[in-house]
Amino acid sequence: MLVLTRKPGERLFFGELHVLEVISLRIGHSTSFRFFLSSESQEHHIVNIGESINLTPYIKLTVVRIERGQTRLGFDAPKSMRILREEITERDHPLRRRDKSDLRNNEEY
Repeated sequence: MLVLTRKPGERLFFGELHVLEVISLRIGHSTSFRFFLSSESQEHHIVNIGESINLTPYIKLTVVRIERGQTRLGFDAPKSMRILREEITERDHPLRRRDKSDLRNNEEY
């Protein structure tokens, strides 16, 4: 399992057409994180700590931990699938140039 840490507003790129952006974190009685997956409709997903969700038929996301304003996300994916943090993504990635405002809605949930 690949584990990466993200804060709200930060994105991950995987494959040629997928962007996952962390929208917000909720810490309290029900600690969870909300994210947007660009390859789907404008629907946001909410996942609690320890829960998993299939992003694609080949990639499963698990929320490992949420603390100090960031979340640790675990990815089970084929070794051939590149999962890249936004800050190290090549400049020419097809989705890199999309404006962040197109990918998320900043409303609290």
